[in-house]
Amino acid sequence: MALRWNHSNEVFVPEMDAEHRVLFGMVEELRRTVNSKTGSAKVADGIRALLSETQEHFGHEERLMSNSAFWGAKWHTAQHGSALKHLRNALKAYEKGDGAKAERELKAMGSWLNDHTSIADRILGAFLRNHDRETASHR
Repeated sequence: MALRWNHSNEVFVPEMDAEHRVLFGMVEELRRTVNSKTGSAKVADGIRALLSETQEHFGHEERLMSNSAFWGAKWHTAQHGSALKHLRNALKAYEKGDGAKAERELKAMGSWLNDHTSIADRILGAFLRNHDRETASHR
């Protein structure tokens, strides 16, 4: 089953939504690459690229949470740790030749991404929009 960003993943913060679309696309492209059995170098490079992009995105979200004093920052950041664990486990498994485990970890990452954007990131997005309105009203 393909992983596609859709309206239920929208958090209504344009930069976050754009970054999420990229992550969804990368996960889906990687899934297709793994399923095509095209070669380990391409898969390993794809996992590394996804890990890098994910870390960059999480850094952005964590800066937004810090700058806005988001009440759920600790909880949200802990969830990010779960995603990074899936990606690191996928890379380790693939490098050790355990393609089945790598696939399971990537599938778990896709499921995590879908759930996280549609729940935790929506909560964060609502908080950020309210924070921005509150900040603007005090200028």
